[in-house]
Amino acid sequence: MKLPSRLVRIKPASLALAQVLSLAALASGCAPAMANAPFPARIDTVIPGTLVGPFDGRVLDGENGKPIAGALVYASWGFTRVDPFANPENGEEPAGAYELLRETDSDGRYTIPKLPEMPPWSHKVARFTLIVYMRGYVAFRSDRRFDDRLPRHDFAQRGTLVHLDHFTPQQSHAAHLAFIGGGPPLKRELEPERVLASLELSGEGAVKTAPAAPVDTQPIDASVLLSAAELKAVTGYDGELKSERLGDLPQSPIYDSIHFRAVDRPESYDAAIRAWKISQLTELDQRFEDAAKEIPGATTIVGTLGDRAVHGASGKILAVVTEDRARGVVIEIQCGTDQCRSLEQAVAILKRILPRTDRLVQTAPPSAAPSPTSTSPTP
Repeated sequence: MKLPSRLVRIKPASLALAQVLSLAALASGCAPAMANAPFPARIDTVIPGTLVGPFDGRVLDGENGKPIAGALVYASWGFTRVDPFANPENGEEPAGAYELLRETDSDGRYTIPKLPEMPPWSHKVARFTLIVYMRGYVAFRSDRRFDDRLPRHDFAQRGTLVHLDHFTPQQSHAAHLAFIGGGPPLKRELEPERVLASLELSGEGAVKTAPAAPVDTQPIDASVLLSAAELKAVTGYDGELKSERLGDLPQSPIYDSIHFRAVDRPESYDAAIRAWKISQLTELDQRFEDAAKEIPGATTIVGTLGDRAVHGASGKILAVVTEDRARGVVIEIQCGTDQCRSLEQAVAILKRILPRTDRLVQTAPPSAAPSPTSTSPTP
């Protein structure tokens, strides 16, 4: 999916003056000033890069080195206004930005084109920042690191290998969101991260480092919902299925997943379950709505499947998600069309596993508002 780019155009303080200066610049052959790039042209050279680009690289899983497809790659150029009559000690005035948002391809590669619109000669290209984000991973910034906030020295204009580490339960989503930064195009894509940060700041997702925890803060286990043998019995699949967790979010007291991966078969034979168990109804409702938004062409299911449910299809993937407020769960199933023959079959599988959600973990009954003395789970 190719995401749109967003341009913040420069607005000169005086249009008439800017036009005069631009004509004079054209006549004299002047070009916009440019700051020195803090990164090399390539990681294996000391030749400096250029802020205007182009840029390219590859995004890999920091644990297994596999390419990460669909990661968001945000590029931002910052401009300043250069006033030859101003006091140099006063610095340069910010004067807009240009932003692009892209995704990595199936091989984890990204390409950011050269800055397509140069600012007027009276402005300066002052900085370039690249941010890579994928749910379940620590984001990458071209200028600094998340763990210690120190400057980064492994970014290059061309051929950068971006290794993303998995986000751990001990790390703070609020601190992560502040670290990522970025402009409006990226912020709109960070809504899942924003929800986790809100839970954390409200006390429902505070980071805990203690090795032991009460029963109601133990991670839930989605493997109790359905086995690979049961899935094969329902769908009639005769191949081998390997059970593992998805890589989107880590297992936690409110979330877990199970991925039935077909061995030596394409992804259209795979199936996956995502489970959320949340005691607060307002947060549970929001979780269902977020999950429903991610289902292309979602339509409401009429019938007895939780309190509300939707299903939809995209290419060779069938998806259905339901919310059961009495059990305090949101359950989503994604099933390839070579594994599940229809949306009705995916719904039937979900009906089969919904009564088993009480086995996920022992938690307090859902309530509309948190108790003053309650301890809420960590995402």
